[in-house]
Amino acid sequence: MATSSDPTFEARALHLFRELLDMPPDLREDALRDVNPSLRTRVQALLALTAKEDLDESADAGSVAGQRIGAYVLLDRIGQGGMGEVFLAERADGAFDRQVAIKRIWAGHAPLAARFVRERQLLARLQHPHIAQLLDGGIDASGKPWLAMELVRGEDIVQWCDAHRAPLSRRAELLMQVCDAVDHAHRQLIVHRDIKPSNIMVDTDGQAKLLDFGIARLLDDDDERNQTLAMTPAWATPEQRQGRPVTTASDVYQLGLLARTLLCGLVRSDALPRMSRDYAQTGTAHPARAQQIAGARALSPEALQRQLRGDLDSIVALATANEPDERYPSARALADDLKAWLRGQPVQARGDERGYRTRRALRRWWPALAVVLVGLAFLGYHLLSLDRALQRTEAERARAVSAERNANQERVRAEQERDNAAVVARYMVSLFAAAAPSATRQGDISARQLLAASEGELQRIGAKQHSPRALGALWQSLSEIQSNLGDVARAAALADLAVAAQQDANDPRSLAEALRRAASTRYATNETDLYITRSRQAADVLQQAGLTADPIYPRALGGVALGYAMQARFDLALPAFDRAIAAYRKLGVAGHTDLAVGLLNAGATALAAGDLVRAQRWLDEAEPLGSSEEDTRLLIAMNRVKLVIKQDRPRLARSRADSLLPQARQYYGEGHPRLSSALNHSAEAWLALADPGKALAALDESRVHALKAYGDGHGALDDIDGLRAFALLASGRVQEARAILAELSVRRAGAPAVESESLLEALALARANCDRVAQAKAWEHHRAHPGAAPWERRLADAWRPACVGMPAQ
Repeated sequence: MATSSDPTFEARALHLFRELLDMPPDLREDALRDVNPSLRTRVQALLALTAKEDLDESADAGSVAGQRIGAYVLLDRIGQGGMGEVFLAERADGAFDRQVAIKRIWAGHAPLAARFVRERQLLARLQHPHIAQLLDGGIDASGKPWLAMELVRGEDIVQWCDAHRAPLSRRAELLMQVCDAVDHAHRQLIVHRDIKPSNIMVDTDGQAKLLDFGIARLLDDDDERNQTLAMTPAWATPEQRQGRPVTTASDVYQLGLLARTLLCGLVRSDALPRMSRDYAQTGTAHPARAQQIAGARALSPEALQRQLRGDLDSIVALATANEPDERYPSARALADDLKAWLRGQPVQARGDERGYRTRRALRRWWPALAVVLVGLAFLGYHLLSLDRALQRTEAERARAVSAERNANQERVRAEQERDNAAVVARYMVSLFAAAAPSATRQGDISARQLLAASEGELQRIGAKQHSPRALGALWQSLSEIQSNLGDVARAAALADLAVAAQQDANDPRSLAEALRRAASTRYATNETDLYITRSRQAADVLQQAGLTADPIYPRALGGVALGYAMQARFDLALPAFDRAIAAYRKLGVAGHTDLAVGLLNAGATALAAGDLVRAQRWLDEAEPLGSSEEDTRLLIAMNRVKLVIKQDRPRLARSRADSLLPQARQYYGEGHPRLSSALNHSAEAWLALADPGKALAALDESRVHALKAYGDGHGALDDIDGLRAFALLASGRVQEARAILAELSVRRAGAPAVESESLLEALALARANCDRVAQAKAWEHHRAHPGAAPWERRLADAWRPACVGMPAQ
């Protein structure tokens, strides 16, 4: 069971608590139904600490009138949100006559109290015309932090802009004011962390005011435990979602989201990151909505799309880049680009585009140049006509040359493949002719004897009778035959001979394909270093030859990524998958099936690494691309079961596994390894639901299929046996579990812990053997693995304090 010893437990509880605060009370129980019991109990406790009037917007506002907080008397409740409630108040001690806004933090956020006392004096130094001034603060009698802030009367920035039909230029001016305020705070080493429309008011003078610096975090504060408290999920940055440190770049990202909302009226979209494309799709799917957005900006839908395209698209894209170091270096730099756009000058976001600055300069100085151009028009007309005619002729010639070159390349490639096939066919025919019963003493010859003879013959004649390309094709064919016969070591040796032959052929594509296939043989032999090396060599050959548009290139990059994943080097594997997927995308529609497989492999690796956000994004994108291939579709479905298990939603996982199993049985049939995988996912769902009996039934069937598919001693059987041991131990069948775990510990010795289950096996064995020292060490190792599922953590925590046969101490 997850406990507070889990370093992520409190952050997850507070994050979920904050989401529930924004829900109607009658929906909260449904939202908590699939949450694990310990997390649900903690969240319910936080909700209980929050007074009923804190949660109900319809609470009697007059009930607060006359209450005292510090030196202020409350007049009215004027708002509330995920962090707390806001009151209209005035000074009660006569020191000065002024109405203020009092923000009181919810009881569930009491951990902020100590930090607030430490930081409030530093926050009070934020003196800026576009920042609501922090005037005072403290801790009330119930222990809740409160802030007294400058009262800003107006509307939030999005409502104000839409109500006033503000054009894009006016919206950009307000954005620049907010950027200036954020830049001032950054210079004071303070990060806002929660920039969103409800925290930015436009006052009666039409000036933007940034609110809520009371929950900011100082840059030099090393306390990261409360990061998630100031995070609004819909406006969270990638680093906030992943639990990474928040920096000034996080504020720049949220400023980019704010710019997107103000300019195009749409929230962020991972599928369509460019505003103009997102707005265009909205116009197609929901024309009334697109018309409404454009009308609020005093434009037609067509005019709005034109203005969004280009500079504004690039500005928002740069501000909202996924990686912090790829964004604008500061809020000031973002404001400078907005100012440049308003003045018709080049923006830094597009500074590297060829010809961009020239086009911008011409657009800016066009009125002055128009007079000169009119004078030159008549002279230039005939020259321009001639030039265009020449350009058309040259373009047509270039297209013809390019088409002829491409046709020649395809013809040469087809001829090469035909020649290779012919050589292989002739060689195999001659080989079998030589092995006819009349030519052998025994009358019959086995396939392995035939292959041994063929390899010896090919070694003897080699390059004397065959070109390097044909020789490489022959070695590659023999390698594939040995691989199909199960002799993976011999297949790897022959694949290396194919590579050596192709290195003399001066054909980069054939060499890259030989290297990639040689890599696949090292995958089968579990030689991950060689697998990575060969895959990288294949990609390098194509890159140096300018053939990165060839389908072999992304497959080779994917091989590099898979190799890192096999070694549990997730910090290298996930960026490598990013590169492979980007290369797949460049193939266009023709590469959709390969892209689906690449996204599937990337999603599975992200699951093993514990990066559930990236895993879900990749699997979501893979699903429609792989729907036409039943095998790919089922593999994606299996990984989706794994995903919801790691999201601690066991009932949903159980439901999806029940739907998946009949499809897998029908498509794969008995004895197929992927039917075994589907049963493993089903068993995990039962383990997550604490039903080891049903998990064992699924695993016993899974083992039968895996044994038929792989034979004894395969790593897939080890994974199944590990899960069986967990189920046996949870069922009290200690002796059976101990025997399986002892054997697994020998077979897994020295192998990297790619999946967290192997670490849990070590803990289970230590528990079964009553080895307290090993038990404590194994628990620490499992706890540190980022990919451990919640059900594993619950078992690990249950197995930590005592071992079988020994009383808990």
